[in-house]
Amino acid sequence: MALHLWDDEHWDLLSDRQVQLARGVGALSELPLALSSRAYAVLLAGDLTGAACLVGEIQVAMDATGSHLAPYAELGVAACAADQPRRPR
Repeated sequence: MALHLWDDEHWDLLSDRQVQLARGVGALSELPLALSSRAYAVLLAGDLTGAACLVGEIQVAMDATGSHLAPYAELGVAACAADQPRRPR
């Protein structure tokens, strides 16, 4: 609900807790979705690097479980990365 109410503070707390719980109980099938929610919370807080790391974890979790999740977090990171100024070569 925090996400839909634009309650960023609680969304941050809840998404972190969801990942901790999924990891803590070994719920690998829940982990990709929890990490995806967490990646968006981190991304919208402005941490592109942190979100990109979470996207990598999502892929590892999906590979481990054989699950398929639409790559929304990966797309969000890619869109925001495209907005970043590039360093001259």
